[in-house]
Amino acid sequence: MTMKIEDLIKSFSASSYEEQLEQIRRARSARTMERPVAAKKRVKKEAKAKAQNIDKLRMLVSKMTPEQRAQLALKLKGEGK
Repeated sequence: MTMKIEDLIKSFSASSYEEQLEQIRRARSARTMERPVAAKKRVKKEAKAKAQNIDKLRMLVSKMTPEQRAQLALKLKGEGK
């Protein structure tokens, strides 16, 4: 439910102290909601970081010798169990 500022001011000034505190708490908790634009930016940034990490890993693995790759594969299989 969205209220206009005028409605909030009228209801706030007519409220008791405890009701005012509750309204402030609700407003503060509502502020922590992530906005859609910020969420899209965050997701895009995370995807870009993940892609960069994958590229770095590919580069490191491509520089390894076949024996080192085999050792790494065995080690990773052992950790996965």
